[in-house]
Amino acid sequence: MNFNKINNNHGAVLIIVLLTVVLIMLFSTVMMNSVMTTAKQNEVIEANYRATHVVEMGATFVQHTLADYFGENGFETSDSYLQELESTINEKVDKVEIDPDYPNTTFEISEAFEYEHNENFSRIMIVLTGYDSNYEQDLTLTFTIGGSSDRSDKWEDVSSSPPPPPEDADEEYDEQQTWKNNNCEDLSDSSVYLKDGGSIQCNMTTQDLYVEGDFDISSSNSLTVTGNATFDDVDISGLSQLFIHGHAHFTSVLSSENNPNSEYLSCGNSRFHDGVEYRGEFKVNMHTISDNTFSLDNGSVQFGGDTLLLNGLELSNASLHAGGDLIIEHNEQLDAANYLANIQGDITMSDGDLIILNADGDEALNPESSSVTYEAEPPTFPECDDVTIPSFGDEDDFEVILDDIQY
Repeated sequence: MNFNKINNNHGAVLIIVLLTVVLIMLFSTVMMNSVMTTAKQNEVIEANYRATHVVEMGATFVQHTLADYFGENGFETSDSYLQELESTINEKVDKVEIDPDYPNTTFEISEAFEYEHNENFSRIMIVLTGYDSNYEQDLTLTFTIGGSSDRSDKWEDVSSSPPPPPEDADEEYDEQQTWKNNNCEDLSDSSVYLKDGGSIQCNMTTQDLYVEGDFDISSSNSLTVTGNATFDDVDISGLSQLFIHGHAHFTSVLSSENNPNSEYLSCGNSRFHDGVEYRGEFKVNMHTISDNTFSLDNGSVQFGGDTLLLNGLELSNASLHAGGDLIIEHNEQLDAANYLANIQGDITMSDGDLIILNADGDEALNPESSSVTYEAEPPTFPECDDVTIPSFGDEDDFEVILDDIQY
């Protein structure tokens, strides 16, 4: 018997066994590491998922909290109002407890609010962070704030008829009134109802104003209405100003008595039930509707929101700047290109569309014309920056729309 051969065979078998054991140990170690790594990855993924879910819950909570706040308090753009808004929302978010057994699962507002305001809407940008264990997820939320007074379709509906006379005005006058410098009443804290018109030959301020009959603002004088206004028949004379903080109705033609130096400004919406014949500077911060011809001669007009002119637009040595849609309806057949070529003025469009409608309903959308400039910067209304525009319509019409989410 060859013992050397047997020993060599035993040695080879031993080596094979040892190598097999080593390979099994290596494989087991790799498998264990893989299992542990996968488990750790799953834990991280689940924690990140929970943090994302928590912050998305927070976004819904903030949206409903904003809507509740605006429903109770309205919406303003003043610094004091926005500071109080931010403080209140932060306090409510801080009080939220998702699960008492997991205090580290929560969300918070992690940066100061940012705001964007223009004549059509307001936006609030809020950064929200959700937490779960050691993981967090940020969301940047953009909310668009809109009340009934911000929507042109709502304004068209609610302004179709002038409002009725007030039943509880602070001051009522049965006879025609004339206010001059020596008897210019201080009505800045009063709502006023004039049943037989009047005139002012001084600078006057009222809250809500409702006028039946003729009303005249004499040369170099001004009337400021800090609420809403309704006029029957009003004339604005030379170098005079009519400034309305809120929303306005004019049941007869608004005219400026052939005066190119008068000023009309409404920070809210305006409706002209019998049209406009105007010379001078004309501004409406929000939406405008004219049921009869809108005629502007030797002046400029700025429309911040959407504008609906139901019986045509006439310009003569005048300019028009529209921030929203400009819809011009005609009760006759005409060619949009020829109409614009002969309009004797300039039209500047910003974010909205220029729409010209014929009597048969044919529509010209953004027609090319040397009289029209598109995609310009929107008009500005710095006079309205610090003005509180009264709400219009039901409080439950207030909308808080979550327009954008960025992870």
